[in-house]
Amino acid sequence: MKTSNRYILLLTILSVLCLAVLAFGQEKPKEYKPTEIQLLKLQNKQKDAVIAKQQRDALQEALHTADEHFQNALKALNDEAEKVKTEQGWPKELQFSPNDLSYTEPPKEQKKP
Repeated sequence: MKTSNRYILLLTILSVLCLAVLAFGQEKPKEYKPTEIQLLKLQNKQKDAVIAKQQRDALQEALHTADEHFQNALKALNDEAEKVKTEQGWPKELQFSPNDLSYTEPPKEQKKP
């Protein structure tokens, strides 16, 4: 029994020593700190970047909203063009040009010999 107790005690001491060597053997990373003026300049540039990002995000949202409005207006224009075609009794194949508000027949297919 005494031998096993000594063995356990020896293992415990060795474990504690290993942990101590590991804990004290590691160097703390060196800290690099800017001066107060440098830190203020960095903070100022960081705020500028945050503001620029907020502005960019707002512009992207506005562009998305404008794109939705454009798509809705274009759909309304095409729907109205179809309504005119129906009211006039024109052929369904007529093509509507939203650029000059004209209607044209589709190009006729050429028969291959």
